[in-house]
Amino acid sequence: MDSLFAKFIVFFSMLLGIATSSLYIGTDISEINLDFKTGDNYPIKYEYHVKNIGPEKARFDISSDAPWIFVYKKYEPVRIAVEMLPNEMIDFVIEVHAEQAPDGVHNKTVTIKAANPLSSENYETIELDININKNIDKTEISLEATPTPTPTVIASPLSTVEPTPMFISKTPTLTPMDEPSTGARRSIWYWFWDLVRGRLF
Repeated sequence: MDSLFAKFIVFFSMLLGIATSSLYIGTDISEINLDFKTGDNYPIKYEYHVKNIGPEKARFDISSDAPWIFVYKKYEPVRIAVEMLPNEMIDFVIEVHAEQAPDGVHNKTVTIKAANPLSSENYETIELDININKNIDKTEISLEATPTPTPTVIASPLSTVEPTPMFISKTPTLTPMDEPSTGARRSIWYWFWDLVRGRLF
């Protein structure tokens, strides 16, 4: 009878794993969202319930990818691995020291692994997303910088100078009249001389 009951439990656990798309790891949360401002109380702790929904005993290991997020078995801060029988549940603690993180948005991960306790064969791995906004004001509207137009300088003339029309006076150049050539003067003289000489002589 006990054997039949055990087989039923294993079969039911396998069905539960298929229904939840998980082989060994059953959890109650899938992500943590945290808003933190300088001056808030710290550390911030979360209980992370993990259940063995697999058909066999398994070792569950928990780890974090941030040096300021600590994970461990509840009441045992140095313990990060726990062996659990099928349907057994344990509480881990996620301890967030956001005061050690720089300002900004942080997307971190806590990882749970289920493995064979003897051979360390990995049965399943799941990740818990931890999203932290440190000193981020969500109500602040981010305005895109509007490019400043380059000022256009228009130079205005100081005074308007009207062009003065230039009138060129064409004064005729006085050219001396042609005097009688030497040959012409001599002819007149000789004519006059001939006239006088003819009357006197």
